[in-house]
Amino acid sequence: MKMGIFARINVDQLIAFLFQRYTEEGGFATAPSLPATIEDTFYVTDILSILEQLDKGLDLRSRIDAERLAGFIRRKYDEEKSRLPLRLIYYIYRIGKNIADGPVFSTEKFACTKLTYENYFYLQELERVTAEAKENLPPLNLARCTCKDVFFSLLLVPQPDALPPVETIATWLRACQNGDGGFGFFPGTTSFLENSYYCLLALSLIEASPADPARAEQFVVSCQTGAGGFARSIVGAPFPESSWHAVNIAQRLEQTLGVCRT
Repeated sequence: MKMGIFARINVDQLIAFLFQRYTEEGGFATAPSLPATIEDTFYVTDILSILEQLDKGLDLRSRIDAERLAGFIRRKYDEEKSRLPLRLIYYIYRIGKNIADGPVFSTEKFACTKLTYENYFYLQELERVTAEAKENLPPLNLARCTCKDVFFSLLLVPQPDALPPVETIATWLRACQNGDGGFGFFPGTTSFLENSYYCLLALSLIEASPADPARAEQFVVSCQTGAGGFARSIVGAPFPESSWHAVNIAQRLEQTLGVCRT
């Protein structure tokens, strides 16, 4: 753990910050005084999973009561039902993977986890619709998009002619980096941690590096607050979401961008 950017992050304080948000109902909250949410529970469990991968000596997820967590997820699902956006359904799946390396929250309501031929058929049909939609994606226009749009367009891998040349994308992403090391929504805008996340991971997807990796690292480190969590900018309040962005950036800087210092 104590190498590269993680040597400059107070991991112990970050862990304490996260567990201060662990609630009696089984999930994690934005702040200790607030109720747990699916989003924050995903952010925290994913951070804990990443930290354990980086330091095999850490045993963090065992501090979470998987049964209570499963009960919390089911209650939230019952409350929201069809109002849950796809992003949160995906988060529920990931929470299960983070805690028990499997879909521990499968119930009759989570039909896609039931391994029947009928459900596989419906999944296949939905995949076909999704594939057709991807084929008809409009071309990515760098003059009218944000770094988030660029990141997700690269993840989708649409038709080659729907994307500008890789070097053009890399140049645009590098131009999003500001003097403080962080990245804006698009070139010339204010630095925020989530923008650094989208830009740095997008650059790694096309096997490119930022214009100034050292300053990119410094911006992330500077966003950690005295409370242990990360804010979305150098001046701000810490939250699980921005802490998740920071840890994911740090992991990518360690593994992909070659700024690890031993």
